[in-house]
Amino acid sequence: MKKIFLAAGLFTSHSLFGQTTILDSINFYGSFRAHLAVFDEKVQVENNSSRAGFYLDRKIAGSVSGFAKLELGTNLVRNNTQFNPDAATNPDESFSTPSTDPVTTRLGFIGLRTAKLGSISIGKQWGVYYDVSGWTDLFWVFGGKASGTYNTNNDGGSEGTGRAENAIQYRYATGKFSIGLQTQLSGTVQNYAASAVLNLTNNFSLGGAFNTYEPSADILAIVGGEKNRANSVVGGIKYSSKKLYASVVYDFNQSEVQYPGDTVVAFPANGIEALVHYYIVPKLRLEAGVNYLKPTSTPEIISPDFNIFQIVIGGAYYFLPDFLAYTEFKLDEGTDTGGNTPSNVFAIGLRYNFSFGASQVRF
Repeated sequence: MKKIFLAAGLFTSHSLFGQTTILDSINFYGSFRAHLAVFDEKVQVENNSSRAGFYLDRKIAGSVSGFAKLELGTNLVRNNTQFNPDAATNPDESFSTPSTDPVTTRLGFIGLRTAKLGSISIGKQWGVYYDVSGWTDLFWVFGGKASGTYNTNNDGGSEGTGRAENAIQYRYATGKFSIGLQTQLSGTVQNYAASAVLNLTNNFSLGGAFNTYEPSADILAIVGGEKNRANSVVGGIKYSSKKLYASVVYDFNQSEVQYPGDTVVAFPANGIEALVHYYIVPKLRLEAGVNYLKPTSTPEIISPDFNIFQIVIGGAYYFLPDFLAYTEFKLDEGTDTGGNTPSNVFAIGLRYNFSFGASQVRF
């Protein structure tokens, strides 16, 4: 997207050792999104995971720098979309629908980086599991249903697979290889995760990630579970060029959650997600993809035929590099917990991305 680069500010610092001049990089960014959704003979205006935030980077000494990021979810209308799992910001314990608060916290972390040793960061941040599962989470509205990222109807915060809460991360990259290590420390609960990505060429990448999650006593009480650990594993491949992007991820997770009636159940499942998008001309992008998830064992309370099978097609027209109109159609061929076929959904909307500064931002 089009970026406007502003001169970094020079700040003067006083200490016992005299006066030093330090260079700061400040980036303010955001993405405002809203659409019309048509489903079940209804038409509804929805916010689509809008956000705004800033990223700070300060050189400390030599190749050592400090950084911090705060990203807030912003609600342009009364409700958030019920179709985009990335819109959720509520904690896992609630198992509720996405928040309709006007402002919520999506990300917030602080860290240190060195050129030779990598980086360490503390706070709420995209989990290392998402280093791979995020390769297919690039639809305009739908998707993200089968990768094990947003299992519990939220942003994957306490589980660590999405926007991990209470997380400490270490990241290191050398040449074409990068790794990520993560732990979440929340009282007596400890979660762990790791990822590895190999860039085979400038276009092809392979990756894998593992996450182990310790459900709290409250969550176990809600789902009626006895297992004190839930593991998720994902592997993927992607191709990215100026005109074409294609990716596939496959995962096994032990904490898929569904909501039959007024109850909550959790079970293990295998899932696959695939996505292709292509610019047929510079301003017009077409896309297609699929999300498919099948339980490896099914609780008696839900239909034995339960599965998620969503086919998504869509496109976008870029009026400007940072302002576009998008449309998506979700054809649902799956079976819900009651044995019924879920609704098909059509969405059409607008999206405006902005970024002032020199840091890289994911929209």
